[in-house]
Amino acid sequence: MLRGLVLEANLISFQIRIGTMPTDNKLGLVAREIDDRDLPRANLVLGQLRARNLPIPAAIFAERLARALEGMRSDARTTAE
Repeated sequence: MLRGLVLEANLISFQIRIGTMPTDNKLGLVAREIDDRDLPRANLVLGQLRARNLPIPAAIFAERLARALEGMRSDARTTAE
């Protein structure tokens, strides 16, 4: 949805890194990282209501997102050390 809005309405959007497109994409979209000095990092919390199950596609997406974000966190810790 965000990509469509950016392309159709000539907007700027903010998106987490794992959702960005490769630099050589055919749409001409460009991703720029925000410097930590401009906007400090924060935790992203994934949650669901107690005693409620997510639909299978949403649960798979949430699990993949959690793994990808944890991998990014591990990479950032390794780079900082």
